[in-house]
Amino acid sequence: MVELENGTETSVHEVRKPPFGGFQAVALVVLVATGWLLRGLMPAGGPAGPPGGGPGASPGLPAIVAAQVAEGPAESPREYVGHVEALQHVNVCAQVRGTVETVHFAEGSYVERDTLLYTICQDRYKARVALAEAGGAQARAGLEAAEAARTVAEADLVAAQADLDGARANLTAAVAGVEAANARQGSADANVDRARKFLKRLQDADERSISQADLDAAVNDSLQGQAGVARSKAQAAQATARVVQLQAVIRQVEGRLAQSRARLIQAKTGIDQAQATIRQATADLQLAQIDLAYTEIRSPIAGRVGKALVTEGNLVGPVTGPLARVVQTDPVRVTFAMTDRAYLDMLQTPGNDRRPQITLRLPNGTHYSEGGVWDHANNEMDPRTANLAIRLRFDNPDGLLVPHSYVTVILGKKDCPRAPQIPVEAVVADECGHFVFVVDASDTVSQRRITLGGLLGNRQCVRGGLEIGERVVVGGLQKVSPGQKVTVAEQMTDGGA
Repeated sequence: MVELENGTETSVHEVRKPPFGGFQAVALVVLVATGWLLRGLMPAGGPAGPPGGGPGASPGLPAIVAAQVAEGPAESPREYVGHVEALQHVNVCAQVRGTVETVHFAEGSYVERDTLLYTICQDRYKARVALAEAGGAQARAGLEAAEAARTVAEADLVAAQADLDGARANLTAAVAGVEAANARQGSADANVDRARKFLKRLQDADERSISQADLDAAVNDSLQGQAGVARSKAQAAQATARVVQLQAVIRQVEGRLAQSRARLIQAKTGIDQAQATIRQATADLQLAQIDLAYTEIRSPIAGRVGKALVTEGNLVGPVTGPLARVVQTDPVRVTFAMTDRAYLDMLQTPGNDRRPQITLRLPNGTHYSEGGVWDHANNEMDPRTANLAIRLRFDNPDGLLVPHSYVTVILGKKDCPRAPQIPVEAVVADECGHFVFVVDASDTVSQRRITLGGLLGNRQCVRGGLEIGERVVVGGLQKVSPGQKVTVAEQMTDGGA
């Protein structure tokens, strides 16, 4: 800012030349010369001193305000408008239908994860759990009965199989007996035939050539052979009857075995059905327990709960809508938009400055004490604005960062070079560039050309022409000229008086 002779200030020090004509230029020169003449004729106690001149002002010397050249960052940090967002936010809803019995939280309080918020009337859901438990017990009893039936069927099957095996063994023996009886009958028939033939030869022979004893023996042999044949036939018939009887027994045992197998299959089917019933009863019990657990509505995250949207006595359900809203407030995320050029400049910055130093300025102008960390950048540019969404993360123990509020994101370099800084009011511009009035140790003013750097608020960075610790004129610029001695009525440090 430059203080003009009429007491006003302006932030633009460059004096632009209006397009005067010849007459106006001559008049201006005359007025300026007259002013300087009158200034030289004024007494020492005249208006040469500023209105607020200090008590140490020397008579006849212009009083000025000076500022010391300070050291500061050579580049100004970049500032962006940031939007505070919650990392997590949940609309708490009812998943079962019922009447709200109790509201357990205080509106606006901080709740931990799994904190009980609401309780819905549980009577109906407890009854469903008991009913499902009874169904499970009934299903388990059915399974036990089916397993017992299977055990009996398996025992019957084993017994029937044993009976069948015994009957088949007896049948095999009976068939062998039939074959033996038939063999004995054949042998008896052969003996009878031989006895008859021998008896016939004896009967046909001369009575004098045979004895009566031989004849009687032959007759006896024939009769015995006939008796043996009769016995063999009887044994064969008996053995055949035994075979027929055993075949009937085998058929009966096979029928019993088939029945045992059928009962075993039926028992196994009953077991499968009982197991399926148990699984269904278990699932019904789990669903009933889940519904009962849903009557206690808990916070799925840690955060700050807002207004209770539903109070005690209201009927709620899955279609009712949110009962409350929980917002995570620590940590929080701050999102801002960075241009494509600024993002590429940051990525191409060498060394440790690739991730800038992050600070926040709150809406009331104060700086946030907690430092932020880089969270992530979005994976694509916004095609409409050529901006990239950048997300930062900040600890928020005191809750100063409120979700959906706006803050100023300040990105500065971690290793920013240092340079001289002066108040912007000290800089004067003309057609040749920029200069300042420097006050040396003897309070003599000299004009010095400078090279400007960046602008940091109301502080001007100087790239060349000044040294740290020198003094420059910031007030009363219109009263000084090169080589003139002045009275430093007031000296500013660190940007202030």
